Amino acid sequence: MMQALGAVVTIGNLLLCLVVGSRLIQLGRRTSGGPELSLGLFFIAYFFLANALSCVLYMGWADASLTPPELVLRGLSAAYVFFAGIGVAGLLHFLRVTFRQKQRWSLPLAAVIGAATFGGAVYYGLSEGFSVRVVNGAGYWVSFCGRVAPFVWLAVESFLYWRRMERRLRIGLADPVVSNRFLLIGVWSSIAFLLALTDPAARLLYFLRSGTTDVWDPVIGLPIILWVIPTTSLFAALGAVALFLAFFPLEGYRRWLSQRSVPLDSDA
Repeated sequence: MMQALGAVVTIGNLLLCLVVGSRLIQLGRRTSGGPELSLGLFFIAYFFLANALSCVLYMGWADASLTPPELVLRGLSAAYVFFAGIGVAGLLHFLRVTFRQKQRWSLPLAAVIGAATFGGAVYYGLSEGFSVRVVNGAGYWVSFCGRVAPFVWLAVESFLYWRRMERRLRIGLADPVVSNRFLLIGVWSSIAFLLALTDPAARLLYFLRSGTTDVWDPVIGLPIILWVIPTTSLFAALGAVALFLAFFPLEGYRRWLSQRSVPLDSDA
């Protein structure tokens, strides 16, 4: 039951990110390659392609009969880190251009995150051949840190911009739907970061119980998976709601935002 629920939530999130990414890419094309194009690339490459590959990579941990051959598994792993890296590059470009284009520190920060993502992935390939293990080596985890760091950056920038928009909203100089969109993106990116952390947490718990970093024992691993699935499904569902409302705010939701965002001078 829990696995079926997790599958539904996962498929729903993949399709939502595909739609959001496609919409942003179309918008970016109309604006001659604006930041929307980079953000759309992030959603397509990372949250659709890479996450779909991740599902295929690890479904054998829940059912051994679904495990692909080793060579195929390594190819899928390499494709996963490649598409995830492309997505990170798109998000980093979006963050710099949208929020911090005039700050000199934004370029070195983006460069460090990008170097960790791609450099770690290259080292992972050279040292481990993109093998899928319970606990991989340093290259994998350096690349992992690079992949999740932009979520924190996006959350911080979104919340900061939301606060600025809220101040303008009080005097009638901002749109309530646009202001709320930054809040929702901040919530979504925070959830995405927390979801990413469940992966190393589950792997560490397995290692502490089994004492191995290579061999997957279903007797030890399945109870961990059954604990992870409902937790991640709940957070993923909440993230999907936030992302959906950010890009497709329903009419009733728009009215609610407008009613609660009355300018201060309207009381006079």
